[in-house]
Amino acid sequence: MMPLSTVLWGFVLIFGLMGALRGWHKEVLVSFSIIVALSMRLIFSQYVPFIKDILNRPPMEQFYIYSALIVFMAVAGYAGPVVSARLAGKAAREGLQDILLGFVMGAFNGYMIVGVIWSLLHAANYGIWDIQPPLEGTTSYLVATQYLPLAWVSDPLLLTIFVLAAVFLVIVLV
Repeated sequence: MMPLSTVLWGFVLIFGLMGALRGWHKEVLVSFSIIVALSMRLIFSQYVPFIKDILNRPPMEQFYIYSALIVFMAVAGYAGPVVSARLAGKAAREGLQDILLGFVMGAFNGYMIVGVIWSLLHAANYGIWDIQPPLEGTTSYLVATQYLPLAWVSDPLLLTIFVLAAVFLVIVLV
């Protein structure tokens, strides 16, 4: 059986290569989609009363609901159009720096997508597909408890990132 940390870093590499091929400007849209999905999770599960009651489910059901949300928003970000014609004009591939920045942005997106799903799986006590939880003290356990996105992205930080992303979009689109 393969450790989940190996799966995470494998997907980070794959997403990084996709980002290098697609370009950083398209990867920014995916990053915004992930930020919106995480913000929706926070706002709907804590601040919207009637939806809060609906989403107050056992951890395994929350895993399915929020994983579907993250995957849906990521697919929407990857399939979405270019942010604006102005950004598309500026984003002409200029060389190695664009490829490297695309790789970094793609790797970050892969880390966020797979990391959030792993965080949700960890919160559900790995009760799916006979996945075994990492042994305490191993690298996978350390990654699952300290370095996955939902472990370090606090609510104020997430809302701050959301606002900054919204400001960036307004500046780019106007």
